[in-house]
Amino acid sequence: MSILDYSYTNARIRSLKSQLLTPDFLKGLAACDSVEEIINLLSETNYGNDINQAVFLTSGVRGIENGLRNHLVNHVNFLKSRVLSKKALFLSMPILQRWDVHNIKVILRSQHAGRPVSEMEESFVPLGQLNLTALHELARALDTKELINMLHTLGISYFEPLRKYLNDYLADRNLQKYETELDRFYFENAIRQISSRYFKSLDRFDQNKMFVKKMLELEIDIVNILTAIRTGPIFLEEEEAEKLFIKGGRTVNKEFFMELFREENIEGIIKKLSKTVFGPKMKKALEDVSATGFVSPIQRSFEELLIEKAYRLFKEYPLSIAPVIAYIWSKYNEVVNLRIVIRCKEADIPPDKIIKSFILVH
Repeated sequence: MSILDYSYTNARIRSLKSQLLTPDFLKGLAACDSVEEIINLLSETNYGNDINQAVFLTSGVRGIENGLRNHLVNHVNFLKSRVLSKKALFLSMPILQRWDVHNIKVILRSQHAGRPVSEMEESFVPLGQLNLTALHELARALDTKELINMLHTLGISYFEPLRKYLNDYLADRNLQKYETELDRFYFENAIRQISSRYFKSLDRFDQNKMFVKKMLELEIDIVNILTAIRTGPIFLEEEEAEKLFIKGGRTVNKEFFMELFREENIEGIIKKLSKTVFGPKMKKALEDVSATGFVSPIQRSFEELLIEKAYRLFKEYPLSIAPVIAYIWSKYNEVVNLRIVIRCKEADIPPDKIIKSFILVH
């Protein structure tokens, strides 16, 4: 039997994809005169129930964002329970679990900086193993040691690298090194998962494992590039920088990573990457990076790259796991676009600048 029930799963995915908000609709939201007008328009979409319920409980922008998050969580849970076959879900989990890592990083960063619980909870994206209830509980951990114990109790394997390197983190308070070990564990575990006996028992001509691996390799490259941007020779010795490299990417090996690390500014890194898939995206985001001093525009451009990659696989291999991966990324991106509209509208940012911040991939 094929790894997916193509006639059912992919037909459902195509149907769900057709319900995604159109670029014209998103641009229309950007042109609205108020947040209330945006709510009224969204109430007529499949976001309506979740947003109306959330706004009833919590007023303002925070209520809307809670509604968007609740919709995304409910939707992915619907995919897991009603749309994806058991094998399709197994193939999707290495991709979904990236958000578990994201959520744990949110907690670590908040603990590190002494931020309030409410602030970290706004950044949660509970699409993997950790649901919103578990994340609310983890967010109340008094310190990193308690967080590790709670993850252990929940049976979440990410407690392992956090426990292993806890003393190092407590000694030097270097959060980036600590997060790198979490990333390394995630990628090694995900690649090990798709190389497991379960996958080996599948049809050896099935290319689904390759699709998942390609997405993971792309993400490893992205993590390494962002690490090179955030460190550099001004802040870190080469010997320490080498320890931050994560193997397994397709474009950035250790030698290339160190070349990127040695560049003293982001322009030099972009030049080094100019002939790769990353260069054009980074160059496009450079203006926003220069204006804000943050690398978040580059992170967003890399999300665009991941979505485009998933869509290319979707178009090339419509009878595979690729449509599922592409749809999950598309739905997540749609919610991000909506959050951008809400936040920008509250800050009275002009529609043309809001639209410029969208990722629109078809």
